[in-house]
Order: sequence, then structure tokens, then C-alpha cells
Amino acid sequence: MGEQITLSVPLPGNPARQHHRIEGFDRDDFHIDFDRPQVTCPRGKVGQGWHGPYPTSSPTAAPLIVARFTKSRCQPCPDRP
Repeated sequence: MGEQITLSVPLPGNPARQHHRIEGFDRDDFHIDFDRPQVTCPRGKVGQGWHGPYPTSSPTAAPLIVARFTKSRCQPCPDRP
């Protein structure tokens, strides 16, 4: 039987520079599917899985998950300068 994850509270606040400056994409712009595990960008491109979760140095921060997107999926993106 597979391991199950239950997310019962909202994710902690988003400290990313992109979030505070309202430039580029930040975590809240991506759809995170914990059951598969996969991440979908705002343009609908699905990542190639993820690494983690890794612990962070802050006791109040959520564990770090690093999503992988290939260059071939991201290169033609009209939102990338």
C-alpha cells in the first residue's frame, strides 16, 4: 500500500522575492499535486517530478520541494524573457 499524505492546513506564507515584488511566478502560481507527485506551471506545462521534501533551516517553514522542468518544456514559454 502506498504512503498517504494528508495536508490539513494551508501552506505557510510565501517568502519568495517574486511573490513580494509581484514579478515572475512564485509558488502560489503553480498547481502542486501531492498524490501524483507533480507540479504544473501557470501555462499548463507539467514538471518531470520533484526531489524532496528537504528540511529547511527555519522551524516554521514548510519542507522544501524542488520541482523539475525540462528546458524543452520551458524554452518556448512566452512568459520567459
